[in-house]
Amino acid sequence: MEPSVIVGIVQTLVLAGTIFVIWKQMSTARNAQRAWVMVEIEHNAKKWADGEVHVLEGSGTGGDTTTFYAVLVCRNEGSSPGWIDEKRVKFEIVSSLPPRPNLECAQFVQAGPIPIGTGQALPPTDILPFEPVAMGRQEHGKLTVVYGVVKYRDIFDKRRETTFAYRILNGELRRLEGYPEYNKNT
Repeated sequence: MEPSVIVGIVQTLVLAGTIFVIWKQMSTARNAQRAWVMVEIEHNAKKWADGEVHVLEGSGTGGDTTTFYAVLVCRNEGSSPGWIDEKRVKFEIVSSLPPRPNLECAQFVQAGPIPIGTGQALPPTDILPFEPVAMGRQEHGKLTVVYGVVKYRDIFDKRRETTFAYRILNGELRRLEGYPEYNKNT
């Protein structure tokens, strides 16, 4: 192989490496500047001031149901505003959960766009009271879970999602553990 061909190959590899480094730096800078929407479920303190989760069971013509008074809290932990496009929540009492949540069957609790700021111009928090209903009743050996997704856009018009999942156990809301797909950000 001629020396000029070897020099050409080396220059091409150096150029490709430089382009990759620049792309990686730009990607890192965007992640540092974008909106990061974090989601929590809390008990509705306006409805029940004692700080406990109130689970209500009922019966009717549709069968046994369970509900609780909740608040869906979305916080922008990023350094730029975002726009929430949709919020979906599923409340259910099940024997087991699949490894990935079926979010398409979750009900809409709100459709956007709803701006969410960073604290300067718009509120950095969006709070939505809701009352999810599950079929059945809490029983030993079953999971009482509330999970869902918040879909939003950042300033780069990239569509993002935050999934969240909580378990009601002994009258407390706790993050669902052992199911990473139920609590993740993209």
